[in-house]
Amino acid sequence: MRNWPFEVWNEPNLHGWFWGGTQEDFHRLWQSTYRAIKSVDASLRVGGPSTARAEWMEDLLEFGAAHDCSPDYLITHVYNNDSAVDHPLAPFDPTATKRGSNSPTFAMDLMRGVRAMLDRRGFKGELHWNEWGRSFHAVDHHREQPSEAAFIAHLLGEVSQEADAFSYWCLSDIYDQVGYGREAFFGGYGLLSLQGLRKPAYHAFELLSMLGTERVTVKRSDTEPACNAIATLSKDRAHVLVFAYDPSDDTTRSSINVTLGLPQGATAGRLFRIDSTENNVIARWRDLGSPAYLSREQTRELAASNALAASSTSVALENNTARFTMECPGIAMLEVLLPSPRA
Repeated sequence: MRNWPFEVWNEPNLHGWFWGGTQEDFHRLWQSTYRAIKSVDASLRVGGPSTARAEWMEDLLEFGAAHDCSPDYLITHVYNNDSAVDHPLAPFDPTATKRGSNSPTFAMDLMRGVRAMLDRRGFKGELHWNEWGRSFHAVDHHREQPSEAAFIAHLLGEVSQEADAFSYWCLSDIYDQVGYGREAFFGGYGLLSLQGLRKPAYHAFELLSMLGTERVTVKRSDTEPACNAIATLSKDRAHVLVFAYDPSDDTTRSSINVTLGLPQGATAGRLFRIDSTENNVIARWRDLGSPAYLSREQTRELAASNALAASSTSVALENNTARFTMECPGIAMLEVLLPSPRA
């Protein structure tokens, strides 16, 4: 149990949803709970404030310092469309051009703002974003599209080093906080459907998990922040993950030509794509007629081709340059085989 992180409450700043009191009431709860847990074992870690929109974080640090109940680690939440909320957001309140549900950068801008505030205060504990995503709406059909996968790669590619833990919300559609969805694909929060089928966003995490541990700088000609790449090196190969996020419309797709310069003697390995057809169980579900309720046979059929699969799209390799195409919105990742293992 000494390894368990204890969290006090959930989103107490959302009055009427998860908390009926004031911020002062929450601070009293925090202090009482903190002291009770520490009285059992002082080494147990207690964290908060677990707020939505990254609110109350600096307030909790100040209260904890004044009342001998400073958090061992901090927890908070953010969704990219929190930017549409019509009130100031602390500790970073972006300009009007970065607000709105279709802002491509709001969540990561707020995450950077939190990191800057904690560094300024000298906070040395861990920071956990244990609930984040593109949309806080319980039903959002865009969440099941390739744009969600691209958003995940976009955010983690930008700010993955700004905190100690990131927990996308959430793993499965088997979830009933705001009502229980029953249809096969109803725009639920989960990376997995009710039947355990992997959505495009799930495959995004699979590709991210394939990246190496040594990141290298990507030099690119395109200056659009929502279209970028993550490149990593490992002992005998490199991986380049390219993402193209378009927050405006999932029905409009465009083709992107990607050109990658490779080390001398390197060869192109597998290419993975997440787009309107590849690694997209929603597309195959639509081919079945979009049945609201899957039969066992239909579930088996969808599950049979639901594993992450390499693309059949060809990669042109000439003069240490690889070329391939991908969709926007979407993700593509090229595995590069290095000529000799690195030390």
